[in-house]
Amino acid sequence: MRLIMSGPPGSGLVAQQSRAARYWRIPAVSLGSAVRDELAADSALGRQAIELFDRGAELGDALPVDILLSHLDRVDDGRGFVLHGLPASVPQAELLARRLMMRGTPLRAVLLLDEPEETTLARLTGQARAHGDESGFRERLALFETLRRPVLEFYRDHARQGGIPCYSVSAAGSEDEIFERIVALLE
Repeated sequence: MRLIMSGPPGSGLVAQQSRAARYWRIPAVSLGSAVRDELAADSALGRQAIELFDRGAELGDALPVDILLSHLDRVDDGRGFVLHGLPASVPQAELLARRLMMRGTPLRAVLLLDEPEETTLARLTGQARAHGDESGFRERLALFETLRRPVLEFYRDHARQGGIPCYSVSAAGSEDEIFERIVALLE
């Protein structure tokens, strides 16, 4: 199972990613963890990332994909992986899909945990009252939507053309109910 899972803040993404990793006995991977591992290993990719970080430059599109694939070489035993979150840009998504295909390990699916924005906001702002940061949650949701919309549209277009399936899964209900919907889609 090679899977990308994404969802807005508060959608339960981390819990569902962890469940998927346990259920299919595959590693849960994020770009952040892959970068940290490359830095800790003092690899050529890690050193390249540090050089860019030190200059205040962005990693671009190819380097994050290279880092992620290097990490997958170490943690994927052939059963697959679940990637936390979407690539940051359409070029990154295209490059990742192409490189995985070239390796003979194409993505099986892209899953978006989805629910009406008002439901997410109600849950998050309920939590925010305890932390005093309701406006911060609204900003995070807006930023997620703005940054991820083009990448989601890339995957949805790809799916419409017979490529990697892209599913929206309702994030409403209990963790068990949500995960049952995920399994039903993928098995």
